[in-house]
Amino acid sequence: MGAHIQQAPGPRQIPARRPSNRHVHAEHAGDVRDAVLNTLLFAVGLWLIASSWVLNYPLDDAADDARFQEVLTGLIVLAVAARGTVRPRGMVSDLLLLASGAWLVAAPFAMGYADNPAVDEARTNDMGTGIVLLAIAVTSIILDRVRRRALRR
Repeated sequence: MGAHIQQAPGPRQIPARRPSNRHVHAEHAGDVRDAVLNTLLFAVGLWLIASSWVLNYPLDDAADDARFQEVLTGLIVLAVAARGTVRPRGMVSDLLLLASGAWLVAAPFAMGYADNPAVDEARTNDMGTGIVLLAIAVTSIILDRVRRRALRR
């Protein structure tokens, strides 16, 4: 009457595998990378938006062109930085920064104010800030590759 039914053993419990120290350090390095780069990007984005007023660009068409493209590029950089605070930075963000930096370097020539002495500050600002953005993007790409390589090991 009291037949004892033996239950089949359940699935074997496998303890969770702890990540290696290399993986922990690589992830931490990625977090630090993102924090530093996002801070720099916020500073660059804010500078681009405010620089035409800080540098007191003249009120003419060339300065208006420079001001418009700087504010637009600054908003793009701020958007990339804001996204980077919520999600890890990726290749799309880095490519967007590369394109923004390249645009800033090329803008004085593309928009026709490269040789206008009235907006020397704008040309210098655009080219300098563009080079900074290019450096940030290239640095981010290199650091991301190093981190990914460390995670694969």
